Amino acid sequence: MFVVPRSEIEAGILTVDNERRIGILAGVAGAGKTTVLAHLLAKPRENHKPQRVSLENYDPGHHGERGPRASVGAVQGSFQQYRALLEKLLVCYAPGAVDDFRREAMGARNSEVTNARISTLEDSMKELSAPLRPTDLADAWRAAAAVIGDCFLRHWNADTGDSIRLLLLDNADAIADQDIGDWLGTLLPQLEKTIVVATQQPDAKIIGESSDDILAERIKQPSASGLRVSALDNFEQSTVIKELARLGVRGQLAQRVFDVSAGHPATLSLVYELLWSDRAVRPDNPESLLTDLPEPQHERIAVLVDRLVERSGRPVLRTALWAAAVPRTFDADLLRHLLDGQSLSADEQAAIFEDLGKMSLLVEDVSADDSSEAPRHSLRLHSYIRNAILDRMTRLHSDLFTDLNRKAAEYYRQQVLEYKSSTATYSDASVYEDTTWQGYKREWLYHNGLAVTSADKEDALVEFATVFAEAHWWWANYIHFDFCDEYLTDLAQLAVHRGDKRIKQTYWPELGVLYDSLRLVLREYPPRSVKPADADWQGIRDALAMVEDVCGLTSKPAGSLSERQQRLAGLLALFTAHTWRYPPTDRSQADPCYVQAAAALADPWDVAWVEYERADLHLECGELTAVQLPWEKAAAFAQPGDEPQSAPDDELISNLHRVRADYCWTIGDYPRAAASYGKAVLHAYLFHLAGPAPDEYTLQFYVDVRARALSRLFGLDPDQRPNALKYAAIMARAMPIVVSADPSPAQVLRSTLEDDDGVPRAEEAIGRLLDRQQPLLLAQELFPRGPQVEELHMRRSDFSIECRRYVAAVKRTGILTDLTSEVWP
Repeated sequence: MFVVPRSEIEAGILTVDNERRIGILAGVAGAGKTTVLAHLLAKPRENHKPQRVSLENYDPGHHGERGPRASVGAVQGSFQQYRALLEKLLVCYAPGAVDDFRREAMGARNSEVTNARISTLEDSMKELSAPLRPTDLADAWRAAAAVIGDCFLRHWNADTGDSIRLLLLDNADAIADQDIGDWLGTLLPQLEKTIVVATQQPDAKIIGESSDDILAERIKQPSASGLRVSALDNFEQSTVIKELARLGVRGQLAQRVFDVSAGHPATLSLVYELLWSDRAVRPDNPESLLTDLPEPQHERIAVLVDRLVERSGRPVLRTALWAAAVPRTFDADLLRHLLDGQSLSADEQAAIFEDLGKMSLLVEDVSADDSSEAPRHSLRLHSYIRNAILDRMTRLHSDLFTDLNRKAAEYYRQQVLEYKSSTATYSDASVYEDTTWQGYKREWLYHNGLAVTSADKEDALVEFATVFAEAHWWWANYIHFDFCDEYLTDLAQLAVHRGDKRIKQTYWPELGVLYDSLRLVLREYPPRSVKPADADWQGIRDALAMVEDVCGLTSKPAGSLSERQQRLAGLLALFTAHTWRYPPTDRSQADPCYVQAAAALADPWDVAWVEYERADLHLECGELTAVQLPWEKAAAFAQPGDEPQSAPDDELISNLHRVRADYCWTIGDYPRAAASYGKAVLHAYLFHLAGPAPDEYTLQFYVDVRARALSRLFGLDPDQRPNALKYAAIMARAMPIVVSADPSPAQVLRSTLEDDDGVPRAEEAIGRLLDRQQPLLLAQELFPRGPQVEELHMRRSDFSIECRRYVAAVKRTGILTDLTSEVWP
């Protein structure tokens, strides 16, 4: 490969002093930025310790979202990638500090986010009167980022010795317009004995804004130097021509080679490879390969790539390269599917994938970026090569572009259908939690959106909206769910690609309308079970109506809707019910929306959840006579009288017990209310094992249900203190007796309550904690402990062992009918 030297730029980078430690190397794709970094990495000065990191691998995927505009998911994604990046840098330069940093990062997440802002019992009790807002969660993630940044700096600056660290950050524009760009910009000037060189592309269009020099703006150091990598200057041109002459290329042809490249280093390397590659027979007349080239640079690159591959004498290699340009990354299996119809044997297909992998000028290996348990050998085309090929394909061979995307969509759809998820135990919807399945689903969305023709657009919009709506109902309306943000990021890219009016065959403005509407819903919809009345419910309702309209649901009678359209209509009606239910004005509109949702949703499980929400709505509105009927409909599904056909839905059962408890408390039947609150807590606890292991959702749910129960005890007037002790004991008795060699406080208290002589001791312990206003300690005394954050997503932990003991104890009781065994109050 012919590499263009940029010695003057390299020398400028290395001529630094303490006041000029950061350089921003800006230039278009293929200008030689990465080559400069490669030279600095390969030939460092004697006391320099170089390390190159591609920031593209740490892109949270929320371009344009930073500061107040950023969603919770965007800030959380920035935190996760920021932590991973800082850990990577310590692995390179201070490996002895990595374990400490990991513990500190987990501690920062726990203290600033999970324990302090999301999952504490005290905060959950406060939210009953002052609901949490999405901005609170975003600020919590930012606080955690500040903590881990300080921890990183302490390790980085602790002992650098006499050497200078040469930190080479490639593709900085991938992160510069997100919160992680702000955080990194603040961090870099504080690195001692460190030269930082960051590369970025100017004028790279990003959703929301241009990234030109954006990283330099983020760096809080005026002396950060800007180094522009542009076309080769006269001196570099002379150097190139001399080097070509040394390789036996005569002067006139050397000048022609340079003129074709227009001084663009990557194009120059491409031309040299075309004319003098060792992989093909050299042409008798090299100049013939440089004729009839288009003028625009990206078109010229595409033609040169075609001619380079054609010189191999294997036309199928060109077909494979074009196919490989369509997916963002590809492995041998996907490429095989894209080449279906080429009549190739399995050995030929494997050889083609291997040959593409050897074309380092065109293709890069990204297998190392795969963090899954079974990483695949994955490749991707260099961005300037891929963009050039895709531009040419969409303009001149649009049918091929559509066909290849259709094949890719078919491939990923098959992966989605065949994938066996370890998480899909609680319900079919649980598969949404599986990150591998999420990846397949997102790639399906991406390629299906590019392949869809006019006849299928409406069905595609319905499918796009339904996937989001399902994920939002089951997760994102209660606790932040990364998948929803990532999914909408892909949808935004599709909307940009298909939003150009000048390209009539691909113009699809409805896609942009759908993206804008769903983004507003995700951004404005408050998390958790208690919603603030002053959220933008009108805006959310308008956005839901727009989704309904753009998906063609408003123009069709309900009886004519397809199964998928009907499901979407039901979910939209459910969310619309929320927009009427939570604000204080005109809540009468909520119940008709719930009725509409129940009629449209065919799954009995969905209907049971809608009926539960209806019962809760009537209770909130003081319509006590209307609570029982929808409650009993939901309870009949949750705990059928005959032998249940599936595992119990402990989340739904817990919610129904909590509604009955609230009802009893409202009518003044406090003992029955306390018993139902205790059962609600027990089922919320059992819900931790609905999937393979407890997670953030089950943890938050258990916290919230305990908070609801304890708030009743702490909310009683002082003259009701004796009754508070009695009600607390009733709540505790809902827990089964568990025998353990090392019993927890809750197990000890539960056993004590079985002994009449022990009841006074138990009430004395409860009374002390009530008097001291210590809800967390009281929760530990009355109920089983929830998982610690470090025990989340772990099948085996101290928590899971204890929880399974409770499950075994529960099976010996009448727990499977505890909803329906009691007469409604």
